[in-house]
Amino acid sequence: MTDYVLLILMVIISAISQVIIRATASKVNLVDLLDLRGNLRHWGALGVAGIMILIAAFCYLVALQRIELSVAYAFTSLNNVAVAVLAVVVLGEKLSLRNIAALALIVLGVLLVAV
Repeated sequence: MTDYVLLILMVIISAISQVIIRATASKVNLVDLLDLRGNLRHWGALGVAGIMILIAAFCYLVALQRIELSVAYAFTSLNNVAVAVLAVVVLGEKLSLRNIAALALIVLGVLLVAV
C-alpha cells in the first residue's frame, strides 16, 4: 500500500511542479529570464519546481523497488490527469468534452493495469 502512496505522491508533486513552471513561464519573457537582476522571484519559483521534480523522481524510484515496472509506469500517465485538473483549478484553463473523455480513459487504463 505504501508503494502506491509513493506513486500517488509522485503524480501530485510532479503535477504541482508543472503548474508552477507554466505559471512562471506565462509571466516572464524567456529571454528576459536570463537577466537575473529583476527575475530572482521567477528563478526561485523555477528552482522550487525543479526540487519538486527531484522529489517526485525519488518517490518513483523507491516505488520501483517494490512494484513491477509495468504497473508503476502506468501510474505516470496520471500526471496528465493531475496536470489537467490543476490547470483548470489553478490557471483557469478550460477542458473540452473530448479532453475530459480522454482523461477518463487514462484513469480507467491505470485502474485496469493496477488492480
